[in-house]
This record gives sequence, structure tokens and C-alpha cells, in this order.
Amino acid sequence: MKLLIKNNQIIATAIDEYEGPEEFIVAPLDLDIARVYEYTLINGEAILDPQVVISSKIEALWKAADSYVSSYISGVAIGLLTIGLIQHLPKALAVTAWSSGIWAEYYQRKALVTYNSEDNLDFSSFGGMPHSVPELQAELGM
Repeated sequence: MKLLIKNNQIIATAIDEYEGPEEFIVAPLDLDIARVYEYTLINGEAILDPQVVISSKIEALWKAADSYVSSYISGVAIGLLTIGLIQHLPKALAVTAWSSGIWAEYYQRKALVTYNSEDNLDFSSFGGMPHSVPELQAELGM
């Protein structure tokens, strides 16, 4: 595949046999065709725009942390946690510390994201929520 270039921007793709009249380059072997217009030309090579790559990686990291926490803390648990926190109850405080630990780890990992970084999207090392919804309910006397 070839990438057609105009004013140093990718304007279209073409088959391998394309010979002109537009300026072109050979597409990189790892070209993500769904993101072709996010590529930029640097020294005659098409690479994904570094800022786009970094932003996408940070978004994926955020989604991974959010999905992990959300898989344990539902709407009901949020309400119970809020009440438990106001009352400084130990199980509610423990669940909040667990969630806060995951988000602290997210920010540590986010600071390490670069164009070429291999980012860890796995938060399972934090284990499950330390107390269940029924335990939080019991702590509140429900």
C-alpha cells in the first residue's frame, strides 16, 4: 500500500502499483489503516502523531483503572460508601483506601507513558474490593 502526500500530509491511500501523479510514500508495515489520517510525516516516514499515541494510551490506561474499580463498586456501593465515610466506618474507609490505591497507581503509570512505552493495563494486583456490599450494609446496620 502507498500513502498519497500533499503539503506534507497524508491525503489518501493507494494500491502498491500506484506511480503518480501525486507524491507518495510506501506505507509502513505496521500501518493502522483505521487511523491513517492520524499519521504524520517525519523525515519522510509516516508515523502516528506522538501526541495522539500518548493520548490514546493514557485513555486506555484510564479506562482500565475505571473498569476495574467499577467492576466492584456499583451505584449501591457508592451510596453505602458515602454514608460510611461520613460516619468514619472502618469497612467503608478500607474500600475507599482500596479504590484510592488503584487511582494512585493509575497516576504513577500515567506519568510513565511515552510513545514507545509498554503500558501495564492490569490492575488485578489490587485484588477485589476488601468488603462486599452486604458487609457495608451490615456495618451501617441495614
